Amino acid sequence: MAEPSSSGSRASHPAIPALGVLLALLAACTPKPEPGSPDGTPRPTVALAFIGDLSGPGREPAENAFQGALLAVEQAGASARLPVDLELVRLDTGGDPETAGRIAEEVAADGEVVGVIGPADSGGVDAAGDRLEAAGVPFVTPSATAETLSERGWTHWFRAVASDRDVAGPVARYVAAVMGARSVCAVADGSPVGSGLAAMVASELREVGVEVPLQTSAPGGIADPGELAADVGEAGCGVVVHGGLAGEAAALRMALDRAGLTGVAIVGGEGLKQDTFVELAGETAEGTVAACPCIDLSTSAEPPALQFISDYQAEYGQAPGIFAAEAYDVAQLFVAGLADGNATRQSLTRFLHDLQGFPGLTRAFGFSRDGDLVRNASAVYLYRVQGGRWIPLGPAYEVLAE
Repeated sequence: MAEPSSSGSRASHPAIPALGVLLALLAACTPKPEPGSPDGTPRPTVALAFIGDLSGPGREPAENAFQGALLAVEQAGASARLPVDLELVRLDTGGDPETAGRIAEEVAADGEVVGVIGPADSGGVDAAGDRLEAAGVPFVTPSATAETLSERGWTHWFRAVASDRDVAGPVARYVAAVMGARSVCAVADGSPVGSGLAAMVASELREVGVEVPLQTSAPGGIADPGELAADVGEAGCGVVVHGGLAGEAAALRMALDRAGLTGVAIVGGEGLKQDTFVELAGETAEGTVAACPCIDLSTSAEPPALQFISDYQAEYGQAPGIFAAEAYDVAQLFVAGLADGNATRQSLTRFLHDLQGFPGLTRAFGFSRDGDLVRNASAVYLYRVQGGRWIPLGPAYEVLAE
């Protein structure tokens, strides 16, 4: 775990080794009453917990998401719009489901934590969800996409992005219609990030007559990218649909090039659409395509989007990355609920269920009974690596309609 960040401060977030210190830390960070306040009594303090893989293979999207959420919390504190003092606690799972489960138990037992932003990855949600649900803690993930999460029957869980099912259709149509592929290999690295996506894309491609001669999943990661590249070449695939982490995809991309398969394209989901992939794959990354339920606001002319980008860059010295804007919106959902007088887990859950068209940076929010976004709030975007960086192609429905 790491130290809480109060709504009025900016600090580094060093690791703290013991899970049991959360309550003490929150108490230590409780703001003192303002001098000359009417009765000298401080306002109540509540906390949101951010749970994510902040040091493991999923650290890039998780760190982006944390920074987006922290920016929203600090802005809310500075605006004095809340009847409570709000803190955001940064909790690192390291990508380990067991750690995610222990963190969820600690959060559930701490009455000051009224909501969770995250877990940021599908494996973390799967490991923590039952514990958070049992304690009635509303938890809103800004980035986990596994389709199976909405089938768990949780009533306190919400997903603020489209699921793998929403992404699979655009990927399949792009590969078949835009790229004109007739033979596609579907590869998953066994991680919760995108493994279901690869299988769903393969199924949809077969339905439209595209051959999938190689479909494989590698629990624990791809052991030998060179061997896999050879299998792709033997299968005669012109496209590889990759479901998994950016590092695994980069290793495969470079292995394909070493095997002389430079013309074989890689297409994937949000696990692929990370700066990490471009950094590791280098020049071989050119032309790679990703479909992601994450928006790039850099092309927006809307004042709120421009202000968010400006504020984010001022705070962190870089443009907002993947899932930063989505997490900013999730924090704003909680802030709106608290501003409306909902300072308990139960009332915040009701507030989230009752949302209809809540205006965010990334979309208008409303949730269905299973916790997923209502259909008209879902959105998927396509990106391609050009000139060493991810370039937005636009919303998938627009690109596919061209």
